Amino acid sequence: MIYALVKNGVVVNIVEWDGNGDIFAEYITVPLDDMTCGIGWTYSNGKCTPPDDFYEIPTGSN
Repeated sequence: MIYALVKNGVVVNIVEWDGNGDIFAEYITVPLDDMTCGIGWTYSNGKCTPPDDFYEIPTGSN
């Protein structure tokens, strides 16, 4: 499963982890089942929010 590692309300890493053990005990671990989230995003109240300067790279042909 994919998890966001959150410290002080900011996503500091995205990892694949089985959820067992306490290797990420110093972080809040958030399972990213159906949630889009990235490094540098904020996490609060169960929601990931991109930074103000975030933009998506367009896909497809122009």
